[in-house]
Amino acid sequence: MHLEDSVLEPFADKVLLTETSLDSTAITVRGVSLEDEGCYICSFNIYPKGTTRKQICLIVRGVRTVRTWKRPLVAPALDTEKPVVVTCSATGKPAPEVQWGVSEDQKSGPMETTSSNTNSDGTVTVTSSLRLDLSTSPRTHVDCLVGGQETQKRIMVSV
Repeated sequence: MHLEDSVLEPFADKVLLTETSLDSTAITVRGVSLEDEGCYICSFNIYPKGTTRKQICLIVRGVRTVRTWKRPLVAPALDTEKPVVVTCSATGKPAPEVQWGVSEDQKSGPMETTSSNTNSDGTVTVTSSLRLDLSTSPRTHVDCLVGGQETQKRIMVSV
């Protein structure tokens, strides 16, 4: 008996047939990105039975991009603070959680602001900004912690 297994382009580099027999067929999907979310049809040609088709819908969750930046905050001339604002922005599905790895005593003023924006592709961009007073804290960096349901990324922001 000869089993011919093939995956059509453009899926050949992402889909691997991990089991092919008359009784059972299994596939593995690898290198998935948020853009791969959708419903797919698997078509099996079985002799003498004919063609069997099954639909499977792939739901992708995760963080696509993380960006960080900093900017000095202009302070009055007599102010001894050296404030800086660090910002961390993450885009993902569902909305990523953005937190700061910094102790409360290193924050100054009305410190943390967070906003979110739903994008046309169903992802959500969450942006968090943090004001730090460098005159009371000799820190050289802060950590932006970006989390999803499964993973958490730590991004170091130099201040």
